[in-house]
Amino acid sequence: MQNTPIPNKPAPPHRQMNGCLTVWLWLILIGNILGVIFTALAPLFFEVPDLPKWYLPVSIAATVCVVISAVGLLKWKVWGFWGLVAMQGVSVLISIAESGNYIAIASGAMGVVILVLLLNMGGENKTWNYLE
Repeated sequence: MQNTPIPNKPAPPHRQMNGCLTVWLWLILIGNILGVIFTALAPLFFEVPDLPKWYLPVSIAATVCVVISAVGLLKWKVWGFWGLVAMQGVSVLISIAESGNYIAIASGAMGVVILVLLLNMGGENKTWNYLE
C-alpha cells in the first residue's frame, strides 16, 4: 500500500511558542510548586501566623490545577489558558477573603494581563492562533 497524500488537506502549521511565553509558563510552574512546598514546610522552620485550616488543602488543590493548566498551555491546549485565568480568579477571591491584601489582588490581575500579552505577541504567528 502506497502512502499517497490526501488531496485538499492543508499541511499542519509550523507552531513555535515564543520564548517569553515559555519562560513565563515555566516560572508559573516552578513558582507554584516551590510556593506550596514552602507553605507546607514553613511551620517547621519559622514562626508563621496561624493559617485557617482550609488554607493548606485549598492551596495544594489550586497549585495542582495551576500546574495542570500551565502544562496544558505548554502542550498548545486552550483550556490551559482558561484554567490559569480561573485559578487567578480563585486566588484573588482567597486574597480578598483572607486578608484583603491589595498587592496580592493586583498581582493576580497582572498575571492574567501578562499571559494575554504573551499569547498575542508575534502578529500573524501569535501563539493564541495555534492553540487547540
